[in-house]
Amino acid sequence: MGEWIEINGLELTGKIGVSEEERRNAQRLQLSARFQLSSSFRDLNDQFDRTIDYSRVAGEIEKAVGSTRAHLLETLVSEIADALMTQFPIQRIELELKKFVLSNASYVSVRIEKERKK
Repeated sequence: MGEWIEINGLELTGKIGVSEEERRNAQRLQLSARFQLSSSFRDLNDQFDRTIDYSRVAGEIEKAVGSTRAHLLETLVSEIADALMTQFPIQRIELELKKFVLSNASYVSVRIEKERKK
């Protein structure tokens, strides 16, 4: 299927980093998420309860970032993907998490893709 729900550029703050100094203060993060439902958009029949509420998805992402004890972006993006796959009937998900930490680069990012086993 080529049908996706997307959240692009979700602004977040979180304490993430390898060094104690880096984790001392919350940093700006940005996450983009794409996910697929197990049914087609047409099969939703315009019924809200048959889709995934993207505002709830954004809330779960914020919750995961706020409660993480991870040091690495790689760990955090994996935690977020696992939480979303557990909380919602997502068939496939793709996440990109950005951190704005290097003075000579726009950002550093990590990506993850997961698919529910059939």
